[in-house]
Amino acid sequence: MGPFKIALHFSVFLSSTVIIFLAAGCGKDKEWGIELKDNNGEVAGENADDGELKKKSVDKRAPDLRSGYEQDVSLIRTAKRAETRIDGLYVDFGTGDEHKYIRGGWEMGWELNQKGKSSDKTTLGLVKSGWLNTYLWETPERVEIKASCSKAGQSVSIKNGKDKLSQTCSKKGWNTLVYPLGERVAKDRQRWQISHDGSTPLLVDWVWFAEPTATKADALPFTTGPLRLDNGVRRSILAPNDQSYTFYLQPKEGHMLLFDYGAKKEAVFSIEIRTADGEVKPLFSKTSTNEWQTAEVSLSEYSGQPIGLVLKTTGKATGAGWGEPGLFLKADENDEPGKTEFEPAKNLVMVVLDTTRADSFEAFKNGNKISTPVFDAFQKDSLTFSSAYNNGNWTKPSVTSLLSGLTAMTHGATKPASKVPDKAKLLPEYLKENGFDTIAFSANPVVGPAHGFDRGWDSMTVYEHSAGDGHAMYHRAADWIKTRKEDPDRFFMFIQTIDAHTTYAPPRNYSKPYHKENYNGIIGTGFTREEQRDINERKLKVGDKDKAWIDALYKGEVTYQDEKLGVLLDTLKTEGLLENTVVVVTNDHGEEIFDHGTIGHGWQLYEEMIRAPLVIHHPKIFGSGMFNKSTEHVDVAPTLMEALGLSAMRNIDGQSFFENVRKAKTTEGPITYAVSMSDNGKRTVISENWKLIVHRTKGWIGLYDIKSEAAEFKDHRNQKPMVGRMLEILFAEAMVNPSKLSRFSGQVGQRLASPTMNLDPKTKAQLEALGYL
Repeated sequence: MGPFKIALHFSVFLSSTVIIFLAAGCGKDKEWGIELKDNNGEVAGENADDGELKKKSVDKRAPDLRSGYEQDVSLIRTAKRAETRIDGLYVDFGTGDEHKYIRGGWEMGWELNQKGKSSDKTTLGLVKSGWLNTYLWETPERVEIKASCSKAGQSVSIKNGKDKLSQTCSKKGWNTLVYPLGERVAKDRQRWQISHDGSTPLLVDWVWFAEPTATKADALPFTTGPLRLDNGVRRSILAPNDQSYTFYLQPKEGHMLLFDYGAKKEAVFSIEIRTADGEVKPLFSKTSTNEWQTAEVSLSEYSGQPIGLVLKTTGKATGAGWGEPGLFLKADENDEPGKTEFEPAKNLVMVVLDTTRADSFEAFKNGNKISTPVFDAFQKDSLTFSSAYNNGNWTKPSVTSLLSGLTAMTHGATKPASKVPDKAKLLPEYLKENGFDTIAFSANPVVGPAHGFDRGWDSMTVYEHSAGDGHAMYHRAADWIKTRKEDPDRFFMFIQTIDAHTTYAPPRNYSKPYHKENYNGIIGTGFTREEQRDINERKLKVGDKDKAWIDALYKGEVTYQDEKLGVLLDTLKTEGLLENTVVVVTNDHGEEIFDHGTIGHGWQLYEEMIRAPLVIHHPKIFGSGMFNKSTEHVDVAPTLMEALGLSAMRNIDGQSFFENVRKAKTTEGPITYAVSMSDNGKRTVISENWKLIVHRTKGWIGLYDIKSEAAEFKDHRNQKPMVGRMLEILFAEAMVNPSKLSRFSGQVGQRLASPTMNLDPKTKAQLEALGYL
């Protein structure tokens, strides 16, 4: 009595075998009326381009309500984010639908590369014991699992909390196992453990959390596809009888949900909103005909609020679908057309301010009272990214992502002894291949040859970490800039500072504005790495006066660093090179200064650690002002390649935001949420004003409204679990495939092997001095 699968089973993609079969004569499913070819005779599967399908299949379409609107979010493209309910939550394994329940396979016990197929079933392997994260709208009566057992008598168990329920397979092969729940489980957020005692991975086809009235669920083996009714074909979210899809999203002001709806046989199409506070509000209900009808529903009332958008069909619902649904914004008739042509910049300068918090600068925190006049003036004529994030919380993974366009999950250079993988091609290598002169200055030995950062440079100078490095490095870089005035060749200069990293020891005149009185406490004239370690290990107890002195030393380093940055920027300007050079200023990570009870970086994912002060200067190309969409460091390198007029980087995770910031007209903007990781088992996802921190074994460990006054001091996990579910789905999407350009394809992302280097005494001593060992 479990979900029934249609015999012709599609995976996320129409495979090449299926395409050949369909071409032989099975062009339409008789019951569902699913057109498997477009009007030109070409196969139009789940991943057919929306725009192309629309152009080819307008047929007898009436005047469209979409006229005058621009699509902002395609529900077709993001259909894998939707939860399917068929009288209860239904998880279809092996189709890509499962990822939002297993965190993209991250530390959940499921083997993504161990898919198996049998007959019409596409499955996923459960190695021994695995977890499912669910969000239940109603209390389930039972759980049903369809699994392929290796032998009769094999035990398969589920556990929620303390209760463990077990069932025995009646035969070898496919069994439907039913687990009565009684009063054991409530609705809302749940975490389930599934385990078995077999010697080989258990293949799981589906899991169904059946509600009390549920008797049988007819589940389509695929979610989207072309659907033909009497007046044409539409790319559709397919809508079987009594089935619903729930999209968790946060509408913008002016968002309209526009869609077509229709069915071969009469059905009722309805839409409801579920709020984070638990309210259910109906928005739409219409009975279909056998022709497509177009409708619109305003979501403006919910702008800025996370909601569950539920699309539901009831009735006979044969051959039914939601045609080309999406969130649209009114087109602004006064908008300038996209600036598709530009004069590429000649040169590139990138400055990475090690350990410098974004809120050190007025642009990122009003009234912070830290003196950074150079950065402030530079920022006002630049494009400033208000919601940019590092992809890691310490130097090596973060700088690798910045220069390679790969997330830390992909490149794997996350440990002190890791090296940048050879297959992680770096920005200087791309630019060198394109005729650039390349030079690097690094005051942090981690960004140096021993760790794999020496590729692509004509010259790389690595300074020891000592007082005055910033002064020497910037002046040497400025001297090199002076040699470029009459040089026709293009160049890329990279600078990695380390002034704001422990030891904090600025000259007294830089810290005095932040601590005018003399200090006679247990901390000396500088704050060392050893003192930082002892404080965090509770070996050194500090009071408020000591903390104020440490804070002043850190701010003094930021001000000192700002002054030295001015040496470089002034030289670019006086030598006449600033106008034709893209200048990027950012950080590699920030620093906690007792904000949450500790000091330092590398173990937490709070805003103080991972928010990036990203500023890009080239007014003719990037303009100025604020860019407020979430941005990641992996997006920077591909964007710069485009600004320099060069070919795109290959096989990367990042996505250029070049067209987006230049206000070019695009059908779909880039991914607008950010993901960052810590090597101690924590990862985070940030979307709009919400942030979820997840631990690999503990699950959710923090849900924050980062734009609120309480920010990361008020945890909303228990009060707003639906918001956490929205973020968890995005997080899973990024975990299974970090590549933004292919994130919706259903593919599992690449993982590179990061080699381990031998830590010679010098390198080991450097890492110890920086606190990484």
